[in-house]
Amino acid sequence: MSNPYPKSQWDLENDVLRLEQMIILYEQEIAELKIEKKELLEEVSILQRKLEYYKTIVEVDEEEK
Repeated sequence: MSNPYPKSQWDLENDVLRLEQMIILYEQEIAELKIEKKELLEEVSILQRKLEYYKTIVEVDEEEK
């Protein structure tokens, strides 16, 4: 059984390149998720305002009865 360590310079450079590519992918995914989060927060805010509005309508209807 051969020991894979120490790795050759070629293998180390390939590992570094692979890891750098992974970091780039993760950074891109994080940027996309931040945009999606902002959009979802805006949507939640709108829905909360609508809910409050409809709650006041229901309360007014109940008071009139």
